[in-house]
Amino acid sequence: MTHTRDVAERLQLAGHEVIYQEFLDAYPPHVRLHLYPKRGPLDLGEPKRWTVELNWGDPDRLYARYWTSAGLADMKELGSLPGVDIDELWIREQFLSFVRASLDLS
Repeated sequence: MTHTRDVAERLQLAGHEVIYQEFLDAYPPHVRLHLYPKRGPLDLGEPKRWTVELNWGDPDRLYARYWTSAGLADMKELGSLPGVDIDELWIREQFLSFVRASLDLS
C-alpha cells in the first residue's frame, strides 16, 4: 500500500486533485484513488474524474479496475492476481497503466 500512497502524493505534487481512500477494514478490503487531472491552458471544460480501485475478491484475488465519471459502463479491467502472487511490481504496473490512460500519456 505504500506505493499507492506514493502515487497519490506524486499526482498531487504535479498539480492534480487527488482523493485517496483506504478501506482496509471493510469487506472486501479495497483501496480507491480518484483523480481529477489539472486542466491545460486550452481545455475549456472541467476534466472528468478518473477512479482506480484495487479490490480483494473471492477466491483470494486482488482485482484492479478503473473507470471515469462517464459511468461504470466505462469500466476497464486492468487485471487480477491470486493473493500469493502479488508483489509491489504488479501493483506499480496497475497504477502506471491507470496514470497513462487518465493523463493520456500512451
